[in-house]
Amino acid sequence: MGQRETAKQIWDCLTSNGWTQQSVAGLLGNMQSESGIIADRWESDIVGNMNGGYGLVQWTPASKYINWAQSNGLVYQNVISQCNRLEWEVTNNEQFYNPDMSFFQFTQSTLTPEELADIFIKCYERPRNPNQPIRQVQARYWYNQFNNQDPSRVDAAIEAMIKWMKDHEGKVCYSMDNRYGPDAYDCSSSVYNSLKAGGFISADHIIGNTDTLFGDLESTEWTELPVVNGQINAQRGDIFIWGIRGHSTGQNFGHTGIFV
Repeated sequence: MGQRETAKQIWDCLTSNGWTQQSVAGLLGNMQSESGIIADRWESDIVGNMNGGYGLVQWTPASKYINWAQSNGLVYQNVISQCNRLEWEVTNNEQFYNPDMSFFQFTQSTLTPEELADIFIKCYERPRNPNQPIRQVQARYWYNQFNNQDPSRVDAAIEAMIKWMKDHEGKVCYSMDNRYGPDAYDCSSSVYNSLKAGGFISADHIIGNTDTLFGDLESTEWTELPVVNGQINAQRGDIFIWGIRGHSTGQNFGHTGIFV
């Protein structure tokens, strides 16, 4: 099961149990940094290290969660089993330490996903460095991803984007001098044109480059455009960007594309 499917399973499970969408988004933003939203994830990928972290939120030591799951007859690697553990912690106000808010109050909060992601890292995860704004960005992404979206509309748009790429196979030549079509495109102009075909950006949107994609993907009104961190989590329709923001254009060996 891919990252998006796992995140959706968590979203559906917890929101159906009364968590607000904002609180689940804040949770997912943290899970993405902790485990990549992979349930059967051991800290530093050292399988079986019961002294390290484990699971979606990296319970530490791993035995804390695994022993609890086994004593309750649960498969500890299972996503829903881990959601059950979170629900147990909410009921018993475990793991979450905030003098002004209980864990249950966190689950009922309608603060922004960004605010709740920040609360969760400081009050639940409590790493040595709690200043990790990327978790807030990730929380907003997951909130937008699942907040009242029409799946059929999303799927149709992604398929239109992929179709454009397949229809223009062999025309992506990686030449900055021949990037505006209709017979030749470079990597970034092909992605921009496929985004237009899917309706993710307007037809008159300026064709940018690999580096401007960062900002354009953040500002689009559509929210179903994950930028994958690595091939392991890649799914059909995901966009990849190779390179550091601000230094990812062609002269810096940047690259972009879509998994089809």
